[in-house]
Formats: sequence, C-alpha cells, structure tokens
Amino acid sequence: INLRRLLAYSAVAHSGYALLGIASPSTLGPASVSFYMMTYGISIVGMFGLLQILEQNGHASDFKSLESLRFRSGWMTACLTILILSMAGIPPMVGFLAKFNLFIAALKGSSQPLGLILLVVLALGASAVSLYYYLKILKAAFCKGDCDQPASMTINAYQFTLVSLTVAGVLLLGLFPEPILSRLTNAFGI
Repeated sequence: INLRRLLAYSAVAHSGYALLGIASPSTLGPASVSFYMMTYGISIVGMFGLLQILEQNGHASDFKSLESLRFRSGWMTACLTILILSMAGIPPMVGFLAKFNLFIAALKGSSQPLGLILLVVLALGASAVSLYYYLKILKAAFCKGDCDQPASMTINAYQFTLVSLTVAGVLLLGLFPEPILSRLTNAFGI
C-alpha cells in the first residue's frame, strides 16, 4: 500500500471531520475548525517530510519501506509514532484535542438536530476505522523486518529541523493548547 495514497485518503477523512465544525450551530464551530486544520496541517507536513527522507534514502513510499525502521533510525521511528498518534486522535497528542473540540462544537447547542448527532457518531466510527490503518503503519515500523537492514539513514539538517519542529508542535499544542485556542476563540468573536 502506498503511504502517500493512504495520507491522501486520510486528508479526505480529516476534511469530513472539519465539516462537522462548519455545520455546527454552535459559535465554537469556526474556532474548532481553524484549530483542527492548523494541527492537521502540522502533522501532515511532518509525515510528508518523513516520506521524503525515506525516498531520498532509496526507499519507496510504501509499508515495505517502513519495515525495520526502528533499527535504521530511532529518531525517525519516534517522529513517525508521534505524528501518526496525533493524526489518529490519541491523547495527549494535539490531534485528540482538535477532534474532541470539533465533536463538542457539533454537539453543542440548545436545539440540536438529530442529523448532526448521527454525523458525530458516524465520525467516531470513521475514527475507529482510520485507527486501524494508522496502527498498520506503526506495526510495519516496529514489528516487521529484521536488524540486517542497512544501519542508518541519511538525514540533512533541513529535513531534521522541519520534522523535529512539527513533532514539537504536535506535542506542545497537545499539552498546552490554551494560548492558541483562546486566540482563535477571541478572533471569531465568541
């Protein structure tokens, strides 16, 4: 399975989650959509940075290229894990908080239409399905392959900085979201 194609399918699903906030009758909708798209953007830039490193080292962008990654680059494996867990919406990564805010914004309101509640339930189900595919990526990196693969990967300073900053952003926004969330909320006049 091509990882770029999987990330493209993931982008479609994440756009659907964002539509929940747009459809929300709550005033929290616009701020939650903005926060969600910002955090998703950070994660996806990091993921494509990791794919570029793999391709630059002579690997295809598929699951097979991730096999034995833990032996070739511990840094890349750690970054991949953090970014994937954020995209899957696992706490304490920022992806969890962003999805949670979207779901709360969609469910908030005094006269909630049943259709929106059903959409949130459907989105929760889609999150569970996407978790399966995200965990397949981590399974390939951690559980497959052997230590006989090439020992290291070449990573230039630009790539290292870019991916490290995205991972730091995912972790910091997950642990300290309030400064950004409060500014977004104020910006939308809520």
